[in-house]
Amino acid sequence: MVVQGPDGKSLEIACTVLNRWSNCISLPVNQSFQARMRKHGLEIQYLDHHGKMRKQVYEILSENGKGAS
Repeated sequence: MVVQGPDGKSLEIACTVLNRWSNCISLPVNQSFQARMRKHGLEIQYLDHHGKMRKQVYEILSENGKGAS
C-alpha cells in the first residue's frame, strides 16, 4: 500500500500474514489514521469491521520511491 504522511511524503508499506489470527488488512482508501513509528515499523490504529479500535504494525518498504533504510 502507498500512504501519505502529514508532511506530504509518500510511504510504501506492507504487513505479512503470519497465521490465521493475523490482523493484517488493507487500509481503506481516502481515510486518515493515527500512526506512530515503532521499533519494528509504522504502527497504525484503525477501526475493524466491528467498530473496535485495532493496531497493526506495517513495514516501510520505500519512502518517496526510494528504498527504506
